[in-house]
Amino acid sequence: MPHFFTKQLSKTFITSLTVLVLTGLSFPSAAIAAPSTVINPGLEQTTATVPNCFTQGGWGNHNASWTLTNDTHSGAVAQSLTTSNYISGDNKLMMSENADCAPDVTPGMTYQPSVWYKSTSAANSLTVFRHSAAGWTYWTDLMALPAAAVWTNATATTAVVPAGTDQITFGISNAGNGTLITDDYALNQTAIVPPP
Repeated sequence: MPHFFTKQLSKTFITSLTVLVLTGLSFPSAAIAAPSTVINPGLEQTTATVPNCFTQGGWGNHNASWTLTNDTHSGAVAQSLTTSNYISGDNKLMMSENADCAPDVTPGMTYQPSVWYKSTSAANSLTVFRHSAAGWTYWTDLMALPAAAVWTNATATTAVVPAGTDQITFGISNAGNGTLITDDYALNQTAIVPPP
């Protein structure tokens, strides 16, 4: 058989094989989701009235009162924070800043933190901290959150996780007088899948 025909047959075979292989594959087009990496997401396990693997944090000039409540989004326990005599600063319940409790993240990816909340205060925001060689540092406020008389989901997508970041922690910051109740924390990893 002439060399020309051998090359043509080989090319036709390879093209047909490529079409068959690609036809059998599926290419997702939206986002990939990873399971939640939040420990004790529903705040059900507690020690001395503080949910395990969470920290009640804050700064500034105001009075803050933390309690557990049975006014929950799910389960038996939620965290209640009442702020009074507010002048400055904020308070927030966040995953503890340590290797055992803070969720792992991958640089170059984006994430969707989520918290259910009720609040009589309109001065709330979804806040994220990150861990790197520099230690734990403030990263961003993803969104402002209004007062909410019924359980409301606060969720937003982060920017791309910077190089060197291995963990994040997040929660709802309150910076005004009123009561904020939070429950059911979650974190999903998202990434845009390139077209085939």
